[in-house]
Amino acid sequence: MKTGVILAGVGLTLLAIFGLRKKAPLDNKPFDDEPVTNPDIPDDETRTRKRIIEVARNELGPQNPDKYWVETAPGLTGTNAAWCGGFALWVLHEAGVGVDVPWVIGKGFCFRLPQTTNPKPGDIAYFDRAQHHAIVVSVDDGTLHTIDGNQPGETVAERSRLRGEARAFFDVGPLIRGEGLIT
Repeated sequence: MKTGVILAGVGLTLLAIFGLRKKAPLDNKPFDDEPVTNPDIPDDETRTRKRIIEVARNELGPQNPDKYWVETAPGLTGTNAAWCGGFALWVLHEAGVGVDVPWVIGKGFCFRLPQTTNPKPGDIAYFDRAQHHAIVVSVDDGTLHTIDGNQPGETVAERSRLRGEARAFFDVGPLIRGEGLIT
């Protein structure tokens, strides 16, 4: 009992000397009651782009494609339609981005977004081969890292390929910022 009292006293003394401070969270996000003043803390768009990647990574492995179609294009539920684009749009919706943007059968959803030559995390990569859509994770030294739905065995997988294999990149920034979309 004496040891516990001594340790408690030491703890209180240290608190009195150094003040009561909260430990920074592991994700470097500010506490809800603290203003964002640290320049090292990412802005809202960067945080949202990281959230898009987090949502996509949480889906890695075998999946039922209907999970994505039921939320983005219910008319495609139960079909054999390639679901990479449905997955990409579902990820955006789950991250709170473009929740009012629907999948248009025969057009997809990327036609509403501006193209970019400087893809950032969370943007959409588009490939001519099989009209494939993927979530951009990063681009480094000419290598494109993505998270792709509709992979062999009905899986979501992380992939790396040459950046030049993508025909286009679509910027989700306007969706994040709530700006008008291309119609």
